[in-house]
Amino acid sequence: MSSSILFSGALPSKVFRFLHHFNVAAISDDAFFDHQSAFVCPSIDMVWHRFRNEYITFMRERCQPLVLGGDGRADTPGHSAKFGTYSLLDMDIMKVVDVQLVQSNVAGGSVKMELKGLQDSIQSLADAGLTVGQLVTDRHPSIIKWVREHMQGTQHSFDVWHVVKGLKKKLLKLACEKECGALQQWIKSICNHLYWVAVSTPNADGQLMLEKWCSLSNHLHNKHQHKGAKFPRCQHPDLEGEERNKNWIKAGTKLSAKLTDILESRQMMKDVPMLSTGPQTASIEGFHSVLNHFAPKMYGFSYSGILHRNVLAALHFNKNNERKQATRLDGTPRFRVAFKKARKSFALEPVKISCTYGYVDELQEQVVELASVYSIREIKELLKEHEATHAPPLLCVDYEHLRPGKAEAIQAHLSRFKKEKNLDLC
Repeated sequence: MSSSILFSGALPSKVFRFLHHFNVAAISDDAFFDHQSAFVCPSIDMVWHRFRNEYITFMRERCQPLVLGGDGRADTPGHSAKFGTYSLLDMDIMKVVDVQLVQSNVAGGSVKMELKGLQDSIQSLADAGLTVGQLVTDRHPSIIKWVREHMQGTQHSFDVWHVVKGLKKKLLKLACEKECGALQQWIKSICNHLYWVAVSTPNADGQLMLEKWCSLSNHLHNKHQHKGAKFPRCQHPDLEGEERNKNWIKAGTKLSAKLTDILESRQMMKDVPMLSTGPQTASIEGFHSVLNHFAPKMYGFSYSGILHRNVLAALHFNKNNERKQATRLDGTPRFRVAFKKARKSFALEPVKISCTYGYVDELQEQVVELASVYSIREIKELLKEHEATHAPPLLCVDYEHLRPGKAEAIQAHLSRFKKEKNLDLC
């Protein structure tokens, strides 16, 4: 029961409450956590290490630099997160190959957890004798600086969606200003142009991508000849009819000046040449959705608990990331029409076959094998030293000397409450 609860991504409190309402006898919370720490978590580690060893052996024999995508996820929104998970996805085989869990006090603050996670992931691969040829990430400033200084032989690229996301926010804000409403009809085209800049430059020529992007400002003003040596004119044919009579941006207006400042800002001039022309991190966002199932952000977990739920999510994702499209009885592919919130429109998307859970059978076999050899007490003794050397100190360790006694805290609380009540009466 304990292993099935965790392997399904469920929360023990909810499962036991359901069984209680259904008048079904179940184990206690303490028994679940004993089983989890003694048998279930070690089994997850063993299965994950087997996958990692197989991957490392395969990549060594392949003798090619890795093409990786990386992204971080905090356990809570905002800047007060306790744990951060950093994941690396091999973009060639589309599998999560490394998962690092970072506690905020180890990294020096929650905003530094993503960089610390990347550093640990790269070090883990380096220790295994693997080299990284290309790394695709978001535009995290500290990551950009660290990769530039410590991974000089690696091509660092930016995921286009993250750049478009930041650009679109600025455009929407500008479109809400007075005399700038005409920008609204151009926002979608501007964002699409940034995607086109990356896709149409497969050789990742940074100067060519920059010239393509800078041509957009001219195009929006109905000017289709440019100064760039590599991209001297727009690639579209001569405009006729309705295409020629669009609501072009007029030079000398407030909208023209502010839009040009955004499109040709220092940040965009630095980011566009580093856009990834091939691999993107969209699949990592899909992995984060799987993480939300196994480790929801609205619940708190221990270090070991969230670490092993993250690994479970990686095992599940690797088993199901390349599911084929479902078909009908006559063999025709299945689709569905879904509403896309970001686009505010409906879109056609393929229906995938159901998920498979073959990895759970391997995990259960490992649990049974451990339980048949060791008792809970024996395996806890074996794991005690491992946990002491790997689990970080609790956040409260540095402040234990400030911890008041329970009776003292109650007295202080009641005294303050009484004082505030007297002030209200006055």
